[in-house]
Order: sequence, then C-alpha cells, then structure tokens
Amino acid sequence: VPDRNPTIETKLINQEIEEKSETFFQEFYESVQDSPKLQMVLDSIFEGHIKRADIAENIGITVKEFDNLKKQLRRRLQLFQGKNSGENQ
Repeated sequence: VPDRNPTIETKLINQEIEEKSETFFQEFYESVQDSPKLQMVLDSIFEGHIKRADIAENIGITVKEFDNLKKQLRRRLQLFQGKNSGENQ
C-alpha cells in the first residue's frame, strides 16, 4: 500500500528508482536496436499491452512469432543484465 504522506526522503528515493528504471529501459531498448521487431515488442509493452495476443496484434505478427521474439528478448535481457552487473562491480 503506497504511503499517502510520503516523506521527502521517500519521495527522493522513489524518484531515484524511477530514473534508474527509465535509464535501464532506455539502455536495454538501445541494445536491441539491431532488431526492430524486438523494439516493437518493447514499444507495445510500454504502451500498456500485456497479453501476448494483444501485443502480437498491435505489431502485426502472429502469436507464435511473438513467442519466439519473447524468447529472444529474455536471452537479450539476461545478456544485458550480465554486462551491466559487471560494470557495477
């Protein structure tokens, strides 16, 4: 349950978390620039589509093709996280 009267410290922490999330998403998005379809999937998710059939329809592909793209995204995300965790050590 969100705090209805957050302290200044809580607001700053939440703002920092949001900024880090946006930066992470943007950097990951850029890391898949070699695959426009992967970026289209990310765009669709960012727009609020969460069901695989909705995402597939939104970007004009079959559900099976979406499933394959989702697997690619998972692999790319794992690689991306591995590279980023190495930079933070």
